[in-house]
Amino acid sequence: MPLALSLQFDDANGSSTGGTFNEYGFGLAARLTTPFYAGAGFSLYNTNARIPGRALGSVNETGIGTNYFIGERVLSLPGGINFGLQASYKQVPQFDGLNPSAFGVGLRVRL
Repeated sequence: MPLALSLQFDDANGSSTGGTFNEYGFGLAARLTTPFYAGAGFSLYNTNARIPGRALGSVNETGIGTNYFIGERVLSLPGGINFGLQASYKQVPQFDGLNPSAFGVGLRVRL
């Protein structure tokens, strides 16, 4: 089965009760090229969290994380543009008592 290499960008942001969470990752991934696919990648993640009531206020960490994903192509358009539904698990290093690793489901766009 042929593999496709790609650049990956990961973005997670949110806020709640006065706190904020911002995470950005950029790296490389490889996946099978069939309509149902599986793959993995690694990225350099930068995570920043502001937690109310904490003496330091904001904490920031940069580190290498991994991303595992499975999905299925649901629509192909002319010019090689594809849309797919994807489930993924990203594993990002813990820091300062925070665990930014997460499971997610989303829409994947391939240009």
